[in-house]
Amino acid sequence: MKKPFIPRYLELRYNTWFAVYSVPKNLRQYVGKDKYRKSTKTNDLKLAAKIASAYVLEWKQEIDSLSSISSDTYISSALDLNRQLRKSNDAGLKETIKEIIEEVHQDFKKLEDNYFEDSFRDMALKPGIILETSVKPWITFERNKGLKEKTIDQMQRDIKWLTSAFKTTTTLTRENVNRWIDACVEEHELTSSSIKRIMMTCSNFHNYLSDEELIDSNLINPFKVPKKYQKTRKHNSKNSIESWIPFENEEVEYLYKIAVDNNQSDLANLIYIAAYTGARIEEICSLQIKDVHLKDEYLAIIDSKTKAGIRKVPIHSKLSSLLNTLVSESKDGFLISNLPANKYGSRSGAIGKRFGRLKAKEGFSKLHCFHSIRKTVTTVLENGAVPENVTADILGHKKIHMSYGIYSGGNNLLNKRNAIEKLSFDFGMGMESSKSFSKLTLIR
Repeated sequence: MKKPFIPRYLELRYNTWFAVYSVPKNLRQYVGKDKYRKSTKTNDLKLAAKIASAYVLEWKQEIDSLSSISSDTYISSALDLNRQLRKSNDAGLKETIKEIIEEVHQDFKKLEDNYFEDSFRDMALKPGIILETSVKPWITFERNKGLKEKTIDQMQRDIKWLTSAFKTTTTLTRENVNRWIDACVEEHELTSSSIKRIMMTCSNFHNYLSDEELIDSNLINPFKVPKKYQKTRKHNSKNSIESWIPFENEEVEYLYKIAVDNNQSDLANLIYIAAYTGARIEEICSLQIKDVHLKDEYLAIIDSKTKAGIRKVPIHSKLSSLLNTLVSESKDGFLISNLPANKYGSRSGAIGKRFGRLKAKEGFSKLHCFHSIRKTVTTVLENGAVPENVTADILGHKKIHMSYGIYSGGNNLLNKRNAIEKLSFDFGMGMESSKSFSKLTLIR
């Protein structure tokens, strides 16, 4: 007799099924335990699976929210210890505070993927200013120089990248800034020009802090664009910016299968939609039910990073079934439900990081990211002899040629639909084929 399938988040104890879910190591100190565990109060496997899936969804949402605030918690703890250390005149108490700082530092060293290991001790022991408090006077200073409001608005947007990652001046080192830029590039698919602009804004801000004697004037400005992100006009130059590598079709299929196997259905759906639309990660995560026109068979992308990105994308014949399901099951009005938004309203951050961890675990390089799926779609369309202007209208790219870019109103849905139907993926690949493919991926 065939054994029943038991989900990995279920375990049988005392003839009763319990829902279980492991807490990431770096968040266990906030949750207070290694695992979530809760009784389903039934020994019926099918009923227990339904009850447990609801528990697991709730736990995942809690972990996502903790992930977004945990860094602020580290920082506030460090600043609090720093205040106590500076205010105390008792040598014995100061020594005790320093011992506490060292103990916490050692605890952080044991955590996986911990960005704050070194910076926590630095923030707690060394004086520094909170960056956010200096942004407004800096903006006023720049405005008084006669800069246009459009430029000021862009500078404010750029500096938010910095203050969302760094809370104090203490941690502004070249090494930390380079790690931060690497993370921003991978998560938000920044272009070299965007990196250069953001770094120039941050460098300007750092110079202001130095001129106003808010920081030591001898400190080295850490905001220098790393060579790997510098553009050059020279061909075959060693310092030309490295571009994202497209996935092969089989690699996209494999990552989808791994996401399914890991019970990350939202990530699997994200990969599936990207493969049949070529849309950017934030464009997909921002799609609301009202943007999905099932009757007229197109997606209305109205939240895009560029003007050219606002477009209608035909619904591929192999995508309509999934979209119907997601629309009918949506709990919050979004096509992909229950994604936590950051303080700027972006919904792709947490799930984008999960994709990054998944592809890294499977042996893909740093030049592979979610944007690589978009490149896969571009490659398939090009090899399918789809005209470049049609591909641009599907992907939301700015058109290069004057006639199409200035005078054309864009391709109609029929043209785009004929082109997009050239995309073909086998998302029903079996377990054995995915296992053998994993070995090929690691060799590549």
